[in-house]
Amino acid sequence: MFSGQEIIASLRLLVVVAKADGEVHPDEEKALVDALQGLDLPGGYTAKALLEEEVALEEILAELKSEEVRRQAFRAAYLMAHVDSKYTAAEQRLIERLREQWLIPQEEINQLDKGLSLADTTLMFSISAPVAAQREDEANRKIKQYLVLTTLTAAIPVPLVGDLMVAPLQMGMVYELGTIYGHHLDKASIKAMLSTFGIGKGLRIAISSLAKLVPGWGSIVGAVGAFSTTYALAQVAKKYFESSRRLSLDSLKPLFAQKEEEGKKQFELQKDSIANPEVAEQIKRIGEKVSTGELKPEQLQRHISELAGKIG
Repeated sequence: MFSGQEIIASLRLLVVVAKADGEVHPDEEKALVDALQGLDLPGGYTAKALLEEEVALEEILAELKSEEVRRQAFRAAYLMAHVDSKYTAAEQRLIERLREQWLIPQEEINQLDKGLSLADTTLMFSISAPVAAQREDEANRKIKQYLVLTTLTAAIPVPLVGDLMVAPLQMGMVYELGTIYGHHLDKASIKAMLSTFGIGKGLRIAISSLAKLVPGWGSIVGAVGAFSTTYALAQVAKKYFESSRRLSLDSLKPLFAQKEEEGKKQFELQKDSIANPEVAEQIKRIGEKVSTGELKPEQLQRHISELAGKIG
């Protein structure tokens, strides 16, 4: 478990990775603020303070003393650097320095790369488009399924795996909603939609993964983030498809931001009804099988489809 000092040092390290190219991108800043919202950080720290302070990397590394803490901090930093669209030269140098200084074995890198393959998995389910009069009801049924699936998945108490499974699920939701409204999107189009709204940012995922190792934080960080972004994505996707894709994704950014805030409130209202111990346990087992290589990312589709059927 992380001490208060180690928590702050690990978060500082993630900010250093985010600043590797000179500054924190607005999407990353928002991801940090969202991920830490409502958490009681040690020493009265805030997301704003973490973003604004300038701390030497050597000072951060000196505060991360135990092998286990360093391993988890490295995993979060590596994850953050690789999840986003490009792994820059500056990020490569920083990650390589951490790897060499902390003697991270190649086996660990291989496991991380295996987990990262989840982030590139796209779930595209074969469903039939309903008649126009039934579209709204079918869309809302699908949204309910994915709210439960993404929230329970993000709450898996296993760092890394559950957090990386959320984006493929959200992509699956967009694909199914598109089909319901008569539009068949390809993988690139769905990824572009998630990217436009800043979904799947490495900083948010990295913090969620670290949070599962902090006493008192548990899995709440990932659960709230997954629910609110899935909720907002569902609303903008419906709007987009109802317009026959005539609306630009950029024009929907304000609506996404509004619905994401609404989603955080809805989470508090719906978290008890979302709880589904049977589905949660199955998701956990799926995640563990993926992390060990027993289950390949491309095999997720069948398992997720079966789980969705249990939600109704």
